[in-house]
Amino acid sequence: MKEFPILEKNDIVLRKLELFDFDSYFDYVTDETISKQFNFNYNQELAKNRLEELVEKYTKDNKPYIWVIALKSTNEFIGMITVDTVSFTNKRFSLAYGIRKKYRGNNYAYLASVILIDFIFKNFDMHRLELAHNVDNIASQKIIEKLGARFEGVARESKLYNNVFKDRKIYSILKQEWMENKANEL
Repeated sequence: MKEFPILEKNDIVLRKLELFDFDSYFDYVTDETISKQFNFNYNQELAKNRLEELVEKYTKDNKPYIWVIALKSTNEFIGMITVDTVSFTNKRFSLAYGIRKKYRGNNYAYLASVILIDFIFKNFDMHRLELAHNVDNIASQKIIEKLGARFEGVARESKLYNNVFKDRKIYSILKQEWMENKANEL
């Protein structure tokens, strides 16, 4: 892509990660709920180094794999959504998302997911979205179900969280299903 796309809908904007996001990023990666889900264990120096690495790796060449979820009114970083896994051979991708604690409960993760899923299905040759959450993460389960994903099963002890293997529920959305159902809501 020539330029990193900026996507927006309602109250939020999906944009690239920037170095000026550090304070919000640090709050995000040190949040107990977020750090537990993604196995983050950062102090301020490690978080700064990781932010610099992410900015360099994912935004230098305008590769839209990692996005900041920001409030449209202030541009404040309220969370992140990433294209977690991509297989161009098998035409599938997966997403991961998280919202800073003080912004939870406002439907931002769902809205960011809708924006990004729609963008990917309409702009890339993808056939399937795979979504997963650990069985204890009921909030993520509700988001995934609201997206219209189909439950496929449980991957037993498939993700390491804080040195404990956890089961994950697996879901999918096919491009045709998305285009027939959710794309019209945008």
